[in-house]
Amino acid sequence: MIISTNSANASQQEAQTITTEIWKTGPSAEVMFQMLWESPRFRQSDQIAKYGPHLHLFAAWCARRTSHLLTDKQSHNAIQTAERFATATTSRAAMHQAHLAAEAVVIQIAATYENLSATENISATNSGSNGIDTRATHGAALLNAATAAATCCLAHQLFGPLQAADLCAKYARHSLYWEALTNGSDAVLITELLEEENLRQAHTLRVFLGNPFNPIESPAMFLPQPQPDNLHQ
Repeated sequence: MIISTNSANASQQEAQTITTEIWKTGPSAEVMFQMLWESPRFRQSDQIAKYGPHLHLFAAWCARRTSHLLTDKQSHNAIQTAERFATATTSRAAMHQAHLAAEAVVIQIAATYENLSATENISATNSGSNGIDTRATHGAALLNAATAAATCCLAHQLFGPLQAADLCAKYARHSLYWEALTNGSDAVLITELLEEENLRQAHTLRVFLGNPFNPIESPAMFLPQPQPDNLHQ
């Protein structure tokens, strides 16, 4: 029995070491978020509460990556609200209102480009030299950017912060892809762009969260803790 227990402890320590090292060298936020979703310990309520502000800050950072595409006030306000929430200077109720307002913009953008696609054919004016409908690709870039802005304010459930950060990373990558396609970038340039973005997101996530699998050695960035009344609004 003693041998069996020691063996189990050794296996757990080895698994912990491997997980810690993978996090330190993870090539993309996508891989790192998969690790967090699969970690029973990280998905506990106390851990989500501890890292929630950092996850919202990362989500807002991702949304800002493509905010230059957005001209509406609601989307920019949503990003700013998520940043203020992450630094304990606004309430959960404000986050929810910002999310609803930005979500309405997403619906409006989707409806606008859907109507254009249904009523107009691709013309030489809208097509690039490679035959791509740049109006459609621009619409896709804009839609993903607006969705990232709305999503960074998800805070109405326990896993809201984790979901917001994970989704915003994806929406930002998608928006950058469609923007590059609109600008006429070839496949090689787009591949390099996305690889760089993956590394940038992974690095930023490590800066904000530290290493959740070894917080003693690599703690999360210091952020002021939300006030109790903000947690329940």
